[in-house]
Amino acid sequence: MKKLNLATTAAVATVMSASGAYADLSLGGAIATVFTSGDATSGYSQYGTSYTINIDYTTTLDNGMGMATNVDVSPGGASSSVNYLMTMSTDMGSIFFGTDFASAVDNNDYAQGGARYQTNGQIISSGWNDGDASSGNGIGVSSSVGPANVQVTYGSGANRALSIAATMNIMGASVKAGNTDFDTSGTSDNGFVSVGYSVGGFNVGYNHFDMGNDSYTQMGATTSVGGLGVGISMGDLEDADSQDHDAMGIHVSGDLGGAFWVVDYINEDDGAGTETDNWYLTVGTGF
Repeated sequence: MKKLNLATTAAVATVMSASGAYADLSLGGAIATVFTSGDATSGYSQYGTSYTINIDYTTTLDNGMGMATNVDVSPGGASSSVNYLMTMSTDMGSIFFGTDFASAVDNNDYAQGGARYQTNGQIISSGWNDGDASSGNGIGVSSSVGPANVQVTYGSGANRALSIAATMNIMGASVKAGNTDFDTSGTSDNGFVSVGYSVGGFNVGYNHFDMGNDSYTQMGATTSVGGLGVGISMGDLEDADSQDHDAMGIHVSGDLGGAFWVVDYINEDDGAGTETDNWYLTVGTGF
């Protein structure tokens, strides 16, 4: 599978080079390994590695419209995937379509204030794992409406979903909100609101997520100390059983000169008398 993907990439590069557009073609990627130790692994250490290859091509058409194409290749045996996204841009906004790209909510619901986890001990580095990503073929639009940037997406796969999200700055605060409406029986709609603000060298954030009968609130703050990123976060989840899951996390990150590392400690009380402690070490790089 890898050889086929790389051969295809080389062929595309050759064609674009012949047409004089090779300067707009770029190849990148990322790889990260997470080591886990604690109650989640019964005291033993475990690790997992993920990596992606990104192929990007951008150009300006004769009519002045911008066009960008992105191909993501995620090797991984039976779970290997190849997804694409094409974006057409004008002064009024952009329209994009492709396979398995993130919904409007997933594009904007990353926790502000440096909060890096959700209850059940799952580390998050970007979006909350609310399962509302577009699946199958999808289409979306993005445009500025007054002071807000608004994005709307629709995924036509197994979880058909109409998703809308808006972001704006209000008195120096970053405010984001959105909702996903599923057209699938038995699938709960998702919504979120998030506020982030920088003050006195600290980035602070408040984040609230709803997914069906689950309601999750998370707050966090980060700052820089001696060249290291330092953060603390707290979270509370009320699930369908009306149990309160409380969690607290401490996070430290650093730069390795072309790579990065993050150490996370998470203490969690599941509301039913069980308390867990887990450590995570993430090491990664991009190219």
